[in-house]
Amino acid sequence: MLGLEAAGIIEKVGSNIDGFGKREEVFLTPNITPTEYGFLREYVVAPIQAVIKKPKNISFKKSAAIWMAYGTAYAALILHGSLKKSSDKLFLFQQQVQV
Repeated sequence: MLGLEAAGIIEKVGSNIDGFGKREEVFLTPNITPTEYGFLREYVVAPIQAVIKKPKNISFKKSAAIWMAYGTAYAALILHGSLKKSSDKLFLFQQQVQV
């Protein structure tokens, strides 16, 4: 679904926000509804709980895509696969991603 992933550079920070600054590279965690944050835009306003500092060694494209891959894996393993901390299940995966 388009609009669930985003990464970029902070242009402006609200006056009551600590820990983030202008020109800082970040990526955003998706919400259930892609239109809530408006990720399909050049500029977005996002709640602080959705903003994560982007590691320098990860591209914008890869950092934006992390959450969809995580969510998909979580749903497959935990929700549908019933994986528990003490589980004795073995899951084998093969993945090829082109970004």
